[in-house]
Parts: sequence; C-alpha cells; structure tokens
Amino acid sequence: MDVKAQGSINVQELSAKKGVTEGSVELRRKAVRGSAYRWRKSTNNTDWEIVGDSTVSRFVAEDLEPLTRYYFSVAIVKGQLQEPWSDSITFVVPQ
Repeated sequence: MDVKAQGSINVQELSAKKGVTEGSVELRRKAVRGSAYRWRKSTNNTDWEIVGDSTVSRFVAEDLEPLTRYYFSVAIVKGQLQEPWSDSITFVVPQ
C-alpha cells in the first residue's frame, strides 16, 4: 500500500475540462519549476498537431469541433531541450 506524505497533493499529470468559450478546452499539467510547456492535439492519437506553447502549466486549446473526441499531450521544455511527450488524455468537446 502506498502512503502519501502528510500535506502532499496527488495531482494528475495532465487534465482537461470544458473551456469558457464554445469549442475550447482548458488543459492543465502539474507544474515543473523553471519549465515551459508545449501542447499538442490529435483526433486519432497518431497524427499530432502542436497547438501552442506556454510558460505556465495551463493552456486553452481553441477552435475545436463540438462533439469530437480529441487527444491531448504535453511536453516540458527546458531551454532548447524538449522532454518526451506525456501520455495522452482524451476529451470530447461539448456542444
């Protein structure tokens, strides 16, 4: 049995929720101090498109098709080096 350290918070590496505007999704990743983030999306979990970079651990993906399943992934960027992509998560954009 794993025991969590007192006061620690178990944060999922990557999460998604409905964005404020239609066709948007708010993505969040557990923050890594001193890092930037590169975000990508896919509709088939194979062919990926970079949707943006950020200096904070959250990003809003916009112009998404309602009722479409998207896969999202994020990579940490430190200076000129990009770490491997995270495992993907899925999210169906609400109508």
